[in-house]
Amino acid sequence: MPQHLQDEVRTNLFNRLKRIEGQVRGMTRMVAEDQDCEKILDQFKALNAAVRNCGKVLVGYYVMQCVEGKTDCDEETLACIRQNLSTIISRYL
Repeated sequence: MPQHLQDEVRTNLFNRLKRIEGQVRGMTRMVAEDQDCEKILDQFKALNAAVRNCGKVLVGYYVMQCVEGKTDCDEETLACIRQNLSTIISRYL
C-alpha cells in the first residue's frame, strides 16, 4: 500500500527542498562568477547536509508510519520507539 505524506511532513519537506533549490541557484551563480573554490566547497558541504537532513525527515516519517501502523503499543512505548528511531536515523543516515 502506498504511503502518502501528512500535510505537516509534506510542508516541511517542500520548504526544505525550496531552500535547497535556492542553495543550488546560489552555487550556480558562484561558479558563473568564478568565485573562490573554498567558498564554493563550503556551499557544497552545506548543500550535502541539507539534502541529507531532508532524507532523514522522509525516512523517519516512513519508518514511524510502518511501526505505528503495525503495532498495538501504548503512547509511552511509541514515544520510546520514536526516540530510538530518531537517534538511529540521526547517527547513520
